[in-house]
Amino acid sequence: MLGPFEVVRDGVPIAITARRNRMMLAVLAAQPNRVVPLDRLITALWDESPPRTARAQVHICVSALRSVLGDPDSIHTHPVGYALNVPDESVDSRLFERLMDEVKALDHGREPEQALRLLERALGLWRGPAYDKLSGPVTESMAVLLEQRRVKAVEQRAEIRLKLGREDPDELAALCAEHPLRERLHGFLMVSLYRAGRQADALAAYQNVRSILREELGIEPGHELQAIERSILNQDSSLSLSRMHGPGVHRIVLVPHQLPGAAPDFTGRDEYVAQLCETLLESGDTRAHRTPLALVTGMCGIGKTALAVEVGHLLRNDFPDGQLFARLDGSTPRPAEPANVLDRFLRGLGVDARKIPDDLDSRADMLRSLLGGRRILIVLDDAASEAQVTPLLPGLAGCAVVITSRRRLFGLPGVVQFELDRLPADAAEDLLGRIVAGDRLRADPEALREIVRFCDGLPFALRIAGSRLASHPHWGAAELVRRMADEKQRLDQLTHGDLDIRALLAVAYETLSAPARRTLRLLCLLNVPDFGAWHAAAALGAGADDAASLVDELVECRLVEPDLRQSDSVRFRVHGLVRLFAAERCATEDDAADRRRAVDDVLAACLAILRESHRRGYGGDFVTLGDPLPPCGLAEADLDKLLRDPTGWFTDERPTLSALVAQAANTGRPQAAWNIAVGSVVFFETLGCFDDWRSTHELALTAVQRHGDTRGEAAVLCSLGSLGIARGGAWAEGGLLRALALFESLDDTLGRALTLRNLAHLDRVHGRHDGAFQRYRAALAGFRDAGDPVGEAHALSGLAQTYLEVGDVASAERYSTDSLHLAESLGNLRLESQALYRLGNVLVARGDSTGAHAYLSKSLDIVQTAGDPVGQAHVMAATAAVLVDLGDLDAADEMLDTVTELCERLPDGRVRGRVILTRARVHEDRGNYATAETLLLSASAVFSDNGDAVWQERALEAMSRLRRRAAGSR
Repeated sequence: MLGPFEVVRDGVPIAITARRNRMMLAVLAAQPNRVVPLDRLITALWDESPPRTARAQVHICVSALRSVLGDPDSIHTHPVGYALNVPDESVDSRLFERLMDEVKALDHGREPEQALRLLERALGLWRGPAYDKLSGPVTESMAVLLEQRRVKAVEQRAEIRLKLGREDPDELAALCAEHPLRERLHGFLMVSLYRAGRQADALAAYQNVRSILREELGIEPGHELQAIERSILNQDSSLSLSRMHGPGVHRIVLVPHQLPGAAPDFTGRDEYVAQLCETLLESGDTRAHRTPLALVTGMCGIGKTALAVEVGHLLRNDFPDGQLFARLDGSTPRPAEPANVLDRFLRGLGVDARKIPDDLDSRADMLRSLLGGRRILIVLDDAASEAQVTPLLPGLAGCAVVITSRRRLFGLPGVVQFELDRLPADAAEDLLGRIVAGDRLRADPEALREIVRFCDGLPFALRIAGSRLASHPHWGAAELVRRMADEKQRLDQLTHGDLDIRALLAVAYETLSAPARRTLRLLCLLNVPDFGAWHAAAALGAGADDAASLVDELVECRLVEPDLRQSDSVRFRVHGLVRLFAAERCATEDDAADRRRAVDDVLAACLAILRESHRRGYGGDFVTLGDPLPPCGLAEADLDKLLRDPTGWFTDERPTLSALVAQAANTGRPQAAWNIAVGSVVFFETLGCFDDWRSTHELALTAVQRHGDTRGEAAVLCSLGSLGIARGGAWAEGGLLRALALFESLDDTLGRALTLRNLAHLDRVHGRHDGAFQRYRAALAGFRDAGDPVGEAHALSGLAQTYLEVGDVASAERYSTDSLHLAESLGNLRLESQALYRLGNVLVARGDSTGAHAYLSKSLDIVQTAGDPVGQAHVMAATAAVLVDLGDLDAADEMLDTVTELCERLPDGRVRGRVILTRARVHEDRGNYATAETLLLSASAVFSDNGDAVWQERALEAMSRLRRRAAGSR
């Protein structure tokens, strides 16, 4: 079967010359020892135009085959058809399927060699295209399915070879040419080229597949391929195994050069250097009116001073009258007095100490007089405030000033601010390489990357780490990594001579008020990438305004950084080393009960927000399995403010929620872990956050199983089943059956109903309609017993779709209408949009495309208003298909383009497959039959990958119709 059709017995080929006999044997051999209905055999032999004597001719073919095979029992007769009586392994296609099943059962991470051997054996069975030279609708459909499995096997083999480091770029390039629409193969090619040191070729390979997909399918590459391109661009490690007179002043002849020496290993700030130089060298009319004033701001240790000094040395020739430099100690509890700084400046400019005035204003006047008409650069390092800086500034143009400060001194007129961020990874590695001589770092690039990660891009910490390595020539980079890996010991490793990261942070910490110090300590108990002001309020047990003021103090001192990338809400981030420092202080300054309470209260607040969002969206605590809420300190007004835009709130919180689930799961809080994970599912589903859905639930599942939380285990398994349904995963059913058993053991009516609803959906998707009817009805009864009208509407909608798929349009319409009425009575727009979508599909089946378009338009209005991208994608895909029915191909094309853009942001293969299927219909109606067939093959493969048997069958049926239509047009 896997190549030209051939029959061999004992190594000797058996000649079967008659086409019908070959076709019949091929169809029988595709299902050995299983009865093939007579109607299917007739369709295989004559398509849709069988002669009246078809049945008799089939009997004649069977007799002839028995004779040729030399065994009267080789083909069994059955009342409804025939069965070929041979061992499964004697048919190459069946052996191929069995080997692929064995591959599927293996853990590829632990048994890659075994999986590779099986794949090589399976692919070695192929001698050419399946069912070669046996053309017909039945064999062609079977050939398509086998070819799709073969391509999957090729992809799996390539993936394992890639993991084992045995990839061959040339072989992968040939496979990509053979299968230009298989994105995974192109991804493997890109990685292999990158690993071979051919980064430019890898990026060119991406542009090539992008062009192919846009030209052939009208879509952009999927998320995985885009991520690989970004990783290649970022070289991500995951891809590799001045003279003047003044009053009472003598003529000045001294030219001050007070700048400290520039760091010989300064690196990574080229853009800042260029912008600072441009700002300080203002020319023309601008310079005649004011003094250029630049402020470099950022957290402690970020490299503000090094940047200012570097620029000062670069501009030495542009300021020939000298450079003044002063440390203002603004980050310490006792900043320098401006009068003392002026005294030092005046002395540096050659003023006799006896001529320096006593009061601040007179000293400032003298400095301005001395600087007038001169070209001097002034560097004011670590400024505390505008009041400290103002007396030190020149009065006339000609000079320039660079200020560094942890604070944002917006009160200085005309100041140009430069926010200094962490060093990028490549610049951080370069800095370490400049400090540590020799090949120690180059010899262990992975260790180098780990050191950079531990230092979180902070130049001061990197300098210490580099100095430690340089002073220990017998250490390899891995030794320092080993010492820094323990977070509790990391700050101990970041000290060398006078350089001490803990001391640096302590200076800033001590400038805070006591409440702000406590705020920092408690916030750093949260293992989250960022946070909002409500996290602080919950951790402190304080009001929102009080908590926000304390966070503002932390921001002002640069121990907390606002995330300025957020547009609608403010997020905050704590540097990794600041978090470790604050955690140390928390362990000594706060008791264990207060520490646990702070984390518990944040988790409780998080859960309260999720639950309230669900309640407002669904009109009550419906279709939710959460435990009773623990006490939450958030006020109703604070909840209202956070939930003005629930989807926007979740989008901001998503990474933090995932991190909180992990923290709860890993610190003995299984109830919080599973409640937050399951409580986030509506958002995960709406926004297409499938990876977060799975990762949070896997963490929660481990936690509840470890602590024996039966209900939590059942709830998480049920929710993972919903994920499996959304992602087309065959793994969903086993977990759902386990969840059902657990809910039944707990006598949990709602949990049982939710699980039955999910199982019914799986039955329907896999074509098991009898099972789907039974389980949907059982779920419906359960929801009614539990008093859950939202679940009831879901079950009604599922029944409607099942009736639609079996051809009972009247029942489908009745159940869809019932679901719509229920949604309208609840005022639940999400439910209403789903019911309208279902009714639109019912009218399509009834042939009323105009009515279907009206329902789908209403549904689309709702999901667009709600900001539901997944819902929009589904409704618009269905609407595009209806537009094709209505003959408006241009409008269909336009809508398909919009859905394609949505699909680029949503990893939803189901919608993607339907978009490709509808594009095929557009091309078919325009007479582009070859393009249409290519699209149908691609759609079938997408449905196959997602385990959607119903839609895959539709794609194959559409291909058969297309071929008949194309043949008729010739």
